[in-house]
Amino acid sequence: MVGPGETLVNLMGDWIVPRDEDGDGRITAMSFYYAPFDGGSLLRAVNGFERASTVEDFRQAMRHVIGFGLNFAAADREGSVVYTGYHAMPCRTYLPRDPATGRFEEGADPSLLIDGTRFGAWRIPLDAQGRVDEAAAAAGGPTACAVPFDEWPQALNPARQYVHNANNDPGAITTEDNDPWDDPYYIGGPWDMGYRASRIASRLEAAIASGTASLDAMQSIQGDHHSNVGEDFVALLIEGIGAARDAAAGSPAPGSADARIAAAYSAMGARFDEVESRMSDWRDDGLPTPSGVDTFYDTSTEATRRQSVATMIFAAWMSRFIQAVWNDEGIDGGVNPGGDWRLRTLDRLVRGRGATDPLGLPSFDPATGESVFFDDITTPEVESSQELVVRALEATLAYLGGPPGDGGATGGFGTDDMNAWIWGLRHQVRFESLLSDFIGDDPSLSFLFDMFNLTTGRLPLAEGLSADDPRAALTWFPRPGDQYDIDAANPGYGGTDFTHRNGPVMRVVVALGPDGVEGRIAIPGGQSGNPDSEHFADRAPRWLGNTSTPLRFTPAEVAAGAVTREVFAPR
Repeated sequence: MVGPGETLVNLMGDWIVPRDEDGDGRITAMSFYYAPFDGGSLLRAVNGFERASTVEDFRQAMRHVIGFGLNFAAADREGSVVYTGYHAMPCRTYLPRDPATGRFEEGADPSLLIDGTRFGAWRIPLDAQGRVDEAAAAAGGPTACAVPFDEWPQALNPARQYVHNANNDPGAITTEDNDPWDDPYYIGGPWDMGYRASRIASRLEAAIASGTASLDAMQSIQGDHHSNVGEDFVALLIEGIGAARDAAAGSPAPGSADARIAAAYSAMGARFDEVESRMSDWRDDGLPTPSGVDTFYDTSTEATRRQSVATMIFAAWMSRFIQAVWNDEGIDGGVNPGGDWRLRTLDRLVRGRGATDPLGLPSFDPATGESVFFDDITTPEVESSQELVVRALEATLAYLGGPPGDGGATGGFGTDDMNAWIWGLRHQVRFESLLSDFIGDDPSLSFLFDMFNLTTGRLPLAEGLSADDPRAALTWFPRPGDQYDIDAANPGYGGTDFTHRNGPVMRVVVALGPDGVEGRIAIPGGQSGNPDSEHFADRAPRWLGNTSTPLRFTPAEVAAGAVTREVFAPR
């Protein structure tokens, strides 16, 4: 029975009467709305994809995508291409904005909780086929409005001759002004920083210019292990070392940031110089990130081992530099409003240094010529960006030269000889069963599911490894790559565990033409989920080595490559 002043609320099918639980005289709650609540069927979109014969057919099938925000690209045999991430999205034109900035007013910002006492929910009118009914949306008032299909960011046969995406900004919404609120429609953000997409574009441009846009070229792009973050930040590390050397050679004011980095250089100058030399050589080599470990799927050379050491030092330093800038503010990696905001903002702070405040940073301090975020607020001194660079390098050298962790596959390398600091001995891919997500770290249960993990016990890295060989301690598989390279191998910025679990679920390259389809594919793990099957790990070697097998597309190709056959008959 609903009493005076009470309201009956439908909560996911259950009817409840909200009550004042804390006795403050107010009833507050959070609610959410989701586009599929208005209907629609994703299967209709999938059916449209399968029946499409042109990219326009594919694009029109996207009209059925309701509440499924992913990026799609398609090509047809005529040479047309399309990119779109369309899914039904409310206009939100009923939420007030500041006319001067375009930003939503307090309580109306859809990137935060909206004040439900002032603004109701939106809805998306759909037609009988489960697509946005744009006519009804246009006539249905502001809360029934949907972003028009043809105004959604997309690319159809662009003049540049290709489309690409890697979870980045879908339509240059924030590329120019770093502002997702000043466009006609707010569709979300922030997105990935765009390192991977930018590298893909540069590789595609080079392939097109040289006339080598072949299957081999596309497979090479998928296996690109260039350090995109290094391209932006290795110069800062080199700058910091040079600044420390110059300060040590001069007469910095006592107690100043220059005096502190001078003291650091006086104590560790030779090791700083070695890091500077390694970073400079790495940059001259083009910032590759090889594992540097000999395995059944990869062979190292003197050059790749040297580059792997540079990668290891840079990755460990970058983690500690990010932490030095942000952790004193009480802002760590657990605070995540979307995208890698710490790195995105740090890039802007570094570029915004200079007496003239070149980027107009709100946090700019004229006294230091840079952002106040470079100061460590936990100390009485005023630190500089270069001091944090040096401080992070000191911590990096201490960590990498320190004792190994459990089993010798984590922690430091137990020596100050940088030649031993091989990236692949710390940066590995973990082929863990999805079941581990459900059991967590409970050792009493983990043994039940370890058989579903793919480890070096099943695929030994090399034959006859001695006990003192560092490879013998590895459970997982050494891999090239670092944070935000194309062949995703993100270790994150924790600075102690450089393994990664996420990566390409499949690498597929396909050529379409008048003679049909030709393609190649590589998947992690194997074709069978049964640990006792000979196919449980049969695809992993090719995935690890960035090679592939033919993509068997036609029934004749599938039959030619079959190793077993099963016949299904009606009962």
